[in-house]
Amino acid sequence: MRVAQFNRWLMACLLATTFLYLSGRTVVVQASDYDDNLPIPVTKDGQDNYPLGVASYYGVFAGGDLTVGTSNVEQLEGRFASQTFNVFEGAYNNGAKYFEVAKAEPVIVSNKVGDNALSMVNARYRFAEGNENQIVANNVAVAIKNNQLGQFKLKYPYPEIDNSTLKSRTSTSLVSEVTDFKDNQSKLIGAVSRDGDDSSYFTAATEQLKKISAFYASFTSEEKPVSYSKDTVDSASVIGGTGANPIVNINLKTGYTENYAEHPPLIFVNLSGKPTNVTINITNQDATIKSTKAIGNSDYETYAYSPYIFLNWTKTPDFTADSQYKIIVNGTANPDDGTNRINKLISGHIMNNFANATGEFKVEGQDVKQLMAGTILTPNVSQFTLANRGDGANFFGNIITGGKLLIENNITAERSLASHFDADGLSTDTIEKLDPNNPANLPQQLASVILKNGNQQQTVKSNQTVTFNYDDATSHLQPLPNSGIQTTVNITNPADQYHLFYRVITNGNKGKWHQYQANLSGESVTIPDLEAVLSKDSDYQITPQSSGAIASVSNVMGYQMQRQNQIEFGIAPTTVTTADLDTTGSQLSSQLTFNLAMQGSLQVSVPNSLDFGTEQLGQTGHSDVKMLLNTISLKQLKVANHGTAQQPEIAVYNPLQAQYQLHLGRLTAGDSPFNLPNNLLYQLSGETSGYTPMVDPNNQSPIGVMADAGIGGHRSVPAIVSTQRYLYFRLPFSNHYSVGTYTADFNWRLSI
Repeated sequence: MRVAQFNRWLMACLLATTFLYLSGRTVVVQASDYDDNLPIPVTKDGQDNYPLGVASYYGVFAGGDLTVGTSNVEQLEGRFASQTFNVFEGAYNNGAKYFEVAKAEPVIVSNKVGDNALSMVNARYRFAEGNENQIVANNVAVAIKNNQLGQFKLKYPYPEIDNSTLKSRTSTSLVSEVTDFKDNQSKLIGAVSRDGDDSSYFTAATEQLKKISAFYASFTSEEKPVSYSKDTVDSASVIGGTGANPIVNINLKTGYTENYAEHPPLIFVNLSGKPTNVTINITNQDATIKSTKAIGNSDYETYAYSPYIFLNWTKTPDFTADSQYKIIVNGTANPDDGTNRINKLISGHIMNNFANATGEFKVEGQDVKQLMAGTILTPNVSQFTLANRGDGANFFGNIITGGKLLIENNITAERSLASHFDADGLSTDTIEKLDPNNPANLPQQLASVILKNGNQQQTVKSNQTVTFNYDDATSHLQPLPNSGIQTTVNITNPADQYHLFYRVITNGNKGKWHQYQANLSGESVTIPDLEAVLSKDSDYQITPQSSGAIASVSNVMGYQMQRQNQIEFGIAPTTVTTADLDTTGSQLSSQLTFNLAMQGSLQVSVPNSLDFGTEQLGQTGHSDVKMLLNTISLKQLKVANHGTAQQPEIAVYNPLQAQYQLHLGRLTAGDSPFNLPNNLLYQLSGETSGYTPMVDPNNQSPIGVMADAGIGGHRSVPAIVSTQRYLYFRLPFSNHYSVGTYTADFNWRLSI
């Protein structure tokens, strides 16, 4: 991976650099819709990391106008970028040199640099030597191209100095051509270069910063005040995060430095109060220090293995001159000498995110022995002021703001070198691993269940109902008792292996958990026959219930039938057993509950009479008539013709195999031999007990002349009505009968 921009310009200005820590890495992240929607570019091989977007490698970045004010500002070090760059009248003539210790490339990036600032750039005594081509200023680059440098009203302290120095120190590149802006082009919505005017790039940068700030703010909340990388951080918590004196405790895992280059510890903390004091307590940190020697032989030290800490401030703190921003590393806090040593050492890895701050934001400094540490990000403020408070006595870190910026305090080399946010060490990949909105970070979830029966397929999510209706002839549902519902359980973010469980819920009463299979893997599990699995549970309801009678039409009777079960699936790590779940269901990674309804009507079409033929004088014995019972489809039922009076048929449509009884009675009384006691007999096929007399002709007998036990029971499915079944009627002949036709009129009743 190529050297990051910050490291590039830093190395260019150093006389000597000693690192106790050095590493490189190659990060490859696959593109996705999620990546496309991120406000920061995805880290790719050969590209810098951009955790702060286009502002990542600037010590000072303003989406609006930047003004250096008063003659008290004697030091400007690092890289600056802003919509416009200005200095107050007289701010450049007090004898100090800017950009002297750390020469960046470029030190100023602006769409427009004002005349006073250009005078500063043009003056050799004010702008350190060796800064050739280190200013990117669109208005100057266009003037050089058009040979119009004379338009600027430069103030020359010495007559012999002309604008050739300004020309040599100004790049011919435009803002839109600077690497930071090019690498972030896809995230700078609306940024267009028009005739040398790149102001829209800063407007777009402000919008990007707003999205970045909101993005990081979404990692925490009052309900979840801390989020951290579990592979490198053993624990992290905040005490009093809603109050005035929050304490953040971070304990790093032993050995976290082994993979530090690719995935350093990252912690997000929510501070929802208005703190006057902040304490950050870090334990088990490797305290190795890397030391940078810059021009002037000065040492600038930072921790080599400190964690990245993002503080999401929901309100602007009430810092006063006595407020303390105390950082304690392995029990060591700042010494009492005002050097703020610990805060400086870790400041390059702390981000103070003020996503909700608006209006004016002013940093005036606190207790000089415990100064604020870390970069300040304020994308929504209209005016940021770094107030005059002595030599650097404000805070240690970058300034990243979306509005105007007034600098009344020194931007020292300490801020530029030791306290510069270490953007290159924090990859997009590391950040994505903590993003609560990243689909890859969600725990394994039961997403949906797909159920297929016949040519009908339905998908359900939790708390939904799937219905299979056998009365829909187009569905071609598989006949019961084995419905053959092929079921696919879909899982998002599945673990390498997991267990799948199920249970039946009856009238709100949750049954026992059953394990479907162990050590499953993949994003879906297919169950060939769901009901075959569920029917092993005694709570599973196979017997249908009536939801109301069907209005009788002609000789057809019936009921609307349905059976419904509430089913719950659960997914859990392979260490979880059914015994664990029956004790507490909290060990499940995810649960999905749905209702499975099987619908279909029970309809019976019956003949109205039975013809025994003509009695002959002197005939003896008996006459038998066979009545056929057919179990047929609903389509057939609609055209059933019931045979003839001599060979009648009963048609039954009963797809849910409901229990029913078909009651039979005679219509009228009279002299017919049918009405003689014990004269009309019946017998069901397969019975061996002989014929049974019909009862009183005026009474519909509930004897169940034809009865179907239905499925009944839970574990086994007995055979019900066979393809053909018969009811035999016998009328004994007698010489007492008259010659004539004997036809029995019947009255039927269906019950369940």
